[in-house]
Amino acid sequence: MKMAGMAFIIIPLLFLSEKTLAQSTFRVTGKVTDEKGDALIGVIISVMGTGNGTSTNADGVYSLNAPSDTSTLVFRYLGYTPYQVQINKRNVINATLTAVSSSLQEVVVVGYGTQRKKDL
Repeated sequence: MKMAGMAFIIIPLLFLSEKTLAQSTFRVTGKVTDEKGDALIGVIISVMGTGNGTSTNADGVYSLNAPSDTSTLVFRYLGYTPYQVQINKRNVINATLTAVSSSLQEVVVVGYGTQRKKDL
């Protein structure tokens, strides 16, 4: 009889904790493009102040869970200006990244000569 009573207590607690867990995260999806509208592959999207993050797939699409609907997303991609946006209870956030104004064409790398390993 005592075991049956315990089951009535434990089972509702399991459903309660599952519901609480589902409410503690907020699902956000979207697409990341450049100024021309082309999808950007491998853009890093993270939730500011947390370790949550993901990257875009081959179509520039991402999906991640944020701890709340007021969190801030940060989009980072090599050669583009980082972009921050607050979720504000939106489930779909599309982002357009702008290229950094300084061009890699201005960089010249020269690699010639030899050195011994011990000199490094």
